[in-house]
Amino acid sequence: MLIWKSWHYSEKGELGPVVSKRIDEITAELQTSSKPFDPVHRIKCGFNYFKTEIYE
Repeated sequence: MLIWKSWHYSEKGELGPVVSKRIDEITAELQTSSKPFDPVHRIKCGFNYFKTEIYE
């Protein structure tokens, strides 16, 4: 049985180290992002967009 692994195939299906490495990469990328993320603002903007553009 072949399992897709990041950029190659593995017959053993051991994804733990690959997934862990990728999670670390994504986490580091998000921490160095120059744009601050405000979840409350994002929710408010999304709701207003839905209310004005989709619902009405």
